Amino acid sequence: MLANMTTRLRLRLALSLVVLTAPPSLAETANMADSFVDSIGVNTHLGSQASPYYTNFGAIVSAFQVSGIRHARDAFWFDWDSARGKSLISQVNDVKFLLTLGGNCNITRNNVHPENYLAWGFTTANIDAFEGMNEVSGCTDSNPPWYVNARNGQQYLWEAVKGNPQLAAIPVIGPSLYAAHETELRSDSAAIGDLTAYMNYGNEHDYTNEMMPSVHFSYQPSAEAAMNGALPVWGTEAGYPQSYIPLDRANKYYSRLFFENFNHGIVRTYAYELMDEPQNSGGEGTFGLLNADGTAKPMFNTITNLITLLRDPGSAFTPGSLNYSFSGGPETLHHTLLQKRNGVFYLALWLELDWWNVTSATITVNFTGAQGHINQYDPLTSVSPKTAWNNVPSVVLTVSDQATILEISQ
Repeated sequence: MLANMTTRLRLRLALSLVVLTAPPSLAETANMADSFVDSIGVNTHLGSQASPYYTNFGAIVSAFQVSGIRHARDAFWFDWDSARGKSLISQVNDVKFLLTLGGNCNITRNNVHPENYLAWGFTTANIDAFEGMNEVSGCTDSNPPWYVNARNGQQYLWEAVKGNPQLAAIPVIGPSLYAAHETELRSDSAAIGDLTAYMNYGNEHDYTNEMMPSVHFSYQPSAEAAMNGALPVWGTEAGYPQSYIPLDRANKYYSRLFFENFNHGIVRTYAYELMDEPQNSGGEGTFGLLNADGTAKPMFNTITNLITLLRDPGSAFTPGSLNYSFSGGPETLHHTLLQKRNGVFYLALWLELDWWNVTSATITVNFTGAQGHINQYDPLTSVSPKTAWNNVPSVVLTVSDQATILEISQ
């Protein structure tokens, strides 16, 4: 058939084949690698006397030391339980707390006292932010109604923080909702109304359960806009109860959860939660990154490996750009591009799929010119390179529903 084509048709075919086999590289500006690491947090219940948090405190301290997680979310109500937070800080110097109002459904001006933390020995260096009422739309039997409490509580918190010269520079996060579905989320957000005058950041609790991490981003920002406005958002809870989803699949989700949220502009994502709490029934007791005895689950090791590979503490800098393109990648191919201060790029790749979809894809990553050295890492297994290439203009690899990371030295 080619013999019968005109010269013009042959030329068109040749050009189209060139485009398909070697797409043009585009420059993408990276984000700071350490800004991604700094977006990772975890929920704790350090003052819960009925849970393993109380009996296995040494394992909790070790978990923060080993993982490199810098941010915890908790609530303390008294001097004695806040002492456990201070003890963690004293043993893990760089950990900071997001302090929430917790589950108090009947809020008044008299029970919103962020200044208590200073009296209990916290300093502004230990506090990331103060957060409004937790899953307030679950307070269905409150009086006044829950949405009035949400508005009042947020105003009281804002005034207490910003009216205190010692606390005024600390950010205030909005309340979170209990809603599980889009219609309910929109309705609850509208019932509360615009809170942007009383918070620096919005809030979301994004439990996708069995589904992929990004599934709610198609509607969640707009659904909560009535409450959060256009403010940037913190994801103060997200996680996967292993009574609902196989442990190995939850691990794969965790390998890409923080990348997905980072790509969607979530300032910080707090995994729920650090340790299993078997005193809670059903899925509520199986969210932990650690077992109840303090031993690590696979997702704890995966998060630790991600942080180990990507942490790069120091002052802010302006990342550069990487010229590259993909060949053979499906629409479900997602990625995050990061760079460290030494100039090395890190390209995280995964297929954004639900856990029961075991599809994989062979892709080519094309660069403009040969790269000095490229390492491929599997954060689910190790911080040692899985594969290495030297002075190559492209690499071929298989990508699946877990994150893989390319380290690219030019």
